Amino acid sequence: MVSGSSDCTVCVWSLHLGPLVESDDVCNSSDDAHSTVCGDDGEHQIVAEVRATLKGHSLGVLDIRIDKRWIVSW
Repeated sequence: MVSGSSDCTVCVWSLHLGPLVESDDVCNSSDDAHSTVCGDDGEHQIVAEVRATLKGHSLGVLDIRIDKRWIVSW
């Protein structure tokens, strides 16, 4: 997954299923702010890790286009 941000960066994320959630709604961030775990009771957690941070914009990134070869942002 790819996301733009008002901090002038583009983040490339890796998403995968984590273990089952056994308690009520859970949403935690790691100490290094590179992963977030969220889920509902009885469902798998989704783990998101930042794989790369692309820098170079002078304003927030509001639009992104992606194909098999390129990430274009403006």
